[in-house]
Amino acid sequence: MILDQWLALVRQIVFEPTFGFPLILSLAVLAAWVLWSPPTGERRLPPLRRNWFEPESDLTSQMYYALMDGQYSRVISAAAARLDETVRTKRGRSVYDLPWTRAGAFRANVPEAPELRRTLRQIIRAHAESVEREGRFFIRWRFWLSREDDRAYYLARVDDTIDRTAGWIRMLEGT
Repeated sequence: MILDQWLALVRQIVFEPTFGFPLILSLAVLAAWVLWSPPTGERRLPPLRRNWFEPESDLTSQMYYALMDGQYSRVISAAAARLDETVRTKRGRSVYDLPWTRAGAFRANVPEAPELRRTLRQIIRAHAESVEREGRFFIRWRFWLSREDDRAYYLARVDDTIDRTAGWIRMLEGT
């Protein structure tokens, strides 16, 4: 008798369209996420150097050791700073202050402003993802990918961002 009442109550809750279906759907999504998403605690190897002090003035060394430590947000920040310095030197304004329109870009003597702004948006997106991934708690939203595939796609985006930034730096500096 009591079991029949419980089953009737469960049936009433589950088949109620405003509460039951969203509850079942949420539980199914949560179960899929738990089953296909491995634990988030990524194990990193300890750094190879034990008693090294990072140089503060040498940008190349900073980027090299940040790459070696897997701190891609620092690498992207350094690349953005270098791009900003190059644009400021060659065009007289910061990459963050470039005109929005093509006509404004030609008036300001920065004909490549739309492409530079596109690169800047890519830098900002890659930096935000890097900061999120380097944090203590990271939710892998692409749970259908394996951890290795997700990391490979992420590293490809970081590499593309750095390559695109380096291309602009080389082009503006004429090297």
